Amino acid sequence: MRCVVIRSLLISTAATIAISSPARAQQVAIAPPPALDSLRPQIRHLLDSVHAPSLTIAVAQHGKIIWEEGFGWADIAHRSPATANTLYSMASISKPITATGLMTLVQRGSVALTHPANDYLGRGKITGLAGDAREATVERVMSHTAGLPLHYRFFYEGGSEARPSMDEAIARYGIVVYPPGRVYNYANLDYGIVEQMIAHSSGEPYETYMRRAVFLPLGMPRTAIGTGRGLTAAAIRYDDSLKAVPFYDFDHRGASAVWTTAHELLRFGMFHLRDHLADEKPILADSTIVDMQHARAPRPGHRAHRRSCRTAGAAARGVRRPGRPHR
Repeated sequence: MRCVVIRSLLISTAATIAISSPARAQQVAIAPPPALDSLRPQIRHLLDSVHAPSLTIAVAQHGKIIWEEGFGWADIAHRSPATANTLYSMASISKPITATGLMTLVQRGSVALTHPANDYLGRGKITGLAGDAREATVERVMSHTAGLPLHYRFFYEGGSEARPSMDEAIARYGIVVYPPGRVYNYANLDYGIVEQMIAHSSGEPYETYMRRAVFLPLGMPRTAIGTGRGLTAAAIRYDDSLKAVPFYDFDHRGASAVWTTAHELLRFGMFHLRDHLADEKPILADSTIVDMQHARAPRPGHRAHRRSCRTAGAAARGVRRPGRPHR
């Protein structure tokens, strides 16, 4: 089964659609909008039916962006309309983006996929319980088959609990509870570990490396990592009653903390569909991109919750109501 990195998304009320075309360098161009009179009322009805404050859409076809549009309010209180350049929290769509960052280090030879993830970590290490921690390889961590447990933690602004360092989080929760390579278990901590491998191997903070090695080369200058506090033109998170949710952080930013726009997410999707734009830099070879999209399943005869791919694209969990914390 081929795991496609980008797909129709409605994550924190942001939607992006990428339509594949043959791999070749293309000019960045906004084509004339298609006939959308029949779609816009349906989109507005969708927003009303799920009580979502906003939604943004970007569509590309044959190497050109043919439609970008926002609907609703990115900030209800200030009546700020949503646009294709409104920043949204990506939740688990952070994972394929973070995976792309680590694969740039793999491609340059700084990280080996078959080596233990612990080789690229600092003070906090994965420990064995139900299996040997040395078998929790980089590739298995990236494909949720390293045997780590379900994990998610939120640290709300103004709360009493401070976000721990990644070393502390890995040392406390990075425990092999399934034999590595035998069980697929979706774990946000896997991508907290990927985040830490990027930082330790590059010698830069995860956020700094991602901006330098992924966001800017791919033409994603507004994309950021963090709580959302201080970002310009960012959509407010709301709960089901449309009450603003406080900013919150994670001890697995690499899994959950990327913010981007529909326009920039579309560019990222086109890159992974090998529909390359003329103004992007080739941070990964096409062969690496193809390899990232090959399924990594547990060994035959062993329990698998879902098949996986190195980008964790299959882990995107479809439609979420606005403001509901992602697990």
